Amino acid sequence: MEKETLVDYLLNIYNQIVQDLIRDRKGRQYYENVDSVRCEFQQNYNCFIDFITSLVKDYIVDVHTLNHDLLFESFSNILNTEVNDGFKEYGSKYYGVFCCNGFEYTCRLQAYTTDNYNQASINLYKLHGSVNYVPFYKKGVDGISRKIAYLKSNKGINITQLYMEDENKGEFIYSESERHYDFLTGTTKAIRYNDFFFQELFCNFKCNLKNAEKLIIIGYGGKDKEINKYIVDNFDYEHKPVFIVDPKPSETLMNFANRINAQIIEKTVSEIDGSDFESSK
Repeated sequence: MEKETLVDYLLNIYNQIVQDLIRDRKGRQYYENVDSVRCEFQQNYNCFIDFITSLVKDYIVDVHTLNHDLLFESFSNILNTEVNDGFKEYGSKYYGVFCCNGFEYTCRLQAYTTDNYNQASINLYKLHGSVNYVPFYKKGVDGISRKIAYLKSNKGINITQLYMEDENKGEFIYSESERHYDFLTGTTKAIRYNDFFFQELFCNFKCNLKNAEKLIIIGYGGKDKEINKYIVDNFDYEHKPVFIVDPKPSETLMNFANRINAQIIEKTVSEIDGSDFESSK
C-alpha cells in the first residue's frame, strides 16, 4: 500500500490534463454504441481484428499495451470473445454512484486482482494504466491515506463518490483522498513501474514474456529503455520468433530489432495478415 506525496498530487493534476486530451478524431473517449462504430472499426482495423481472431484459435493471446485509451476494449464485441483485463465485478466490495437524468444509482465497480487472469482467450495488460482506472484510498491507523485497490470506472460514474463495503463492521468506507484516474505518462513514468498495482502488471509482463511462443510488436517505437530491457531480459529471442510491425521504422526501432533478432514487417495494421508472421524458428 502507498501513501500520497506532494509529487503524487502534481502527477494527479498532470494526469487530469492529459486524460481530457485522450480522445479519437471524433472527440470520443468511450464507445457506447457498439453498432454505430462497428463498421468504422472494421474498415480501419479489419485485418488486425481478423489476425487476432485467427490467433485465438490456437493460442492464448496476451496483449500488453502502453496506450491509455479504450480502443482495444471496444474490439471485444467484434471479436466475439471476452477481453480479460484483470478487472471483475463479481465479488468486488467497491461501489460508485451512477448519475443519470437527475437520479443517482449505486453500482458495484469492477476491481483488479491478478487472480482474474485465467481461462481467457485474450488477456489485456495496460502496463501504463488507463483513462478509466481509478485508485481507492483507505486511511490507516496512522491517519495516512494509502492506495489499497484499483477500480475500473465507466462513463457516468461519479468518481468523487467511491466507497468500500466493510463486511466485518457492516458499514461503508469512503475513499479518503483525491479521486482521479491514474495512468503513467511523461518522461518519468518508469519510476512508477514498481508502484502498487503497476508492479503486478509488470510482473505479469515478465512472466508472459518468458512463457510466450512468439512475440509480435505493433506500434512501438523502441524508445522506452525499461520496456526494451524487459523484452531483452525475459523473451527467448534466440530460439523464438519476434516480429515488429511498422510501415516506416526509425533507426532506433531498427537497432532494437537487430538486438532481439526481430523481423520487421513494413506494413500498417490495416494491411497485415497471418502469413506475415510465419517463421522457421
